[in-house]
Amino acid sequence: MYLVNFSNQIAAGPKNIANNFIRNALQSGEKFVFIVPNLPEFLTYSETENCKFVVVDVVPGSIKALLNVFKVNFSLMNSLVKQYKPKAILAFGNFLFGIKSNQKKVVLLHHPYIVDDRLYGNLGGVAKIAEKIKRYLFGKTVKAVDTVVVQSSYMQKLLNEKVTIDSEIIFNPISDNFKRESVANFQAKQELPKVKELLYVSRFYAHKNHAFLLKLATEIKEKELPVVINITVDESIAEAAEFIAAIKEQQLPINNLGELPQADLKQYYQDFAFAAIFPSKSETFGNPLIEAMFYDLPVIAPDLDYAHSVLDQAGVIYKEDDVHDCVNQISKLFDLETYNDTRLASHTRAQLFPDSESWFETYMALLR
Repeated sequence: MYLVNFSNQIAAGPKNIANNFIRNALQSGEKFVFIVPNLPEFLTYSETENCKFVVVDVVPGSIKALLNVFKVNFSLMNSLVKQYKPKAILAFGNFLFGIKSNQKKVVLLHHPYIVDDRLYGNLGGVAKIAEKIKRYLFGKTVKAVDTVVVQSSYMQKLLNEKVTIDSEIIFNPISDNFKRESVANFQAKQELPKVKELLYVSRFYAHKNHAFLLKLATEIKEKELPVVINITVDESIAEAAEFIAAIKEQQLPINNLGELPQADLKQYYQDFAFAAIFPSKSETFGNPLIEAMFYDLPVIAPDLDYAHSVLDQAGVIYKEDDVHDCVNQISKLFDLETYNDTRLASHTRAQLFPDSESWFETYMALLR
């Protein structure tokens, strides 16, 4: 029996990764107890002989959410450890502390603010207080666990600068939702679309750098380039209101698709997108990067370590926050030969990332 805590996996990327794990666990011969958040994506599972689910409420507000982290770690997990006596404990959410047991403990670190001083330093007010508490809790976690898992060499480097602990890099897998019949066959495009649709898959957070898109779209509009930027921002997020208003007021070539179901997102990758753009200032991994490469799309990203760690030589790299350089790199893709060469580089790079089955087995080998 293994105890796995997914209780704070509530953002789109973490939810998908957690569900990849659960789907594989249900097919395995191992037994699990999963702590999952009270969200629709986790409530479709039925308990089986080998998998049990404990549902916890999602608590709004950063400080209240942190109090819930204490409750889950100190109260619920200790209760479940006493009840089920698991072989090992895995936490997919940065924190694993306060558990009175000697089982092997593994935690996945995927919140960049915990180790990225550049991001942390740009915060203010309540946000910085919340992140300071998270750093404190992660310090407690490091003392309690055997291994910290990170998703890229970039995050491992930042972690090693902070603490001394055994760490493992486990690349994220391509989600089961994005599997296609064959990834082995690359087909060059014979012509380019008249309107080039760029796709930025991301909710709205400060480090996702949506503000850069306003500057980029302004430049695209002024130069009358045949480019539209599709975004996937949930307009119900209060912080996104000013950004969405600016798009409408300035009549910029940005089209908000809203948060898309996985099936619809797959269609955009496969049928509509000319290229992916990903201006984020920091990422622990960046699943949309490999999703885009999986569909042979060029990926336009800033000259930052996280992008290089995932894209390697496949990315279309521009100077960070340099609108003119970004437009220049996009314009290079208007040449058919350059476009196909870049697509082939993405296709080749994508083959190096695991499918969810082998990714799951890598975690299990670490827990056993």
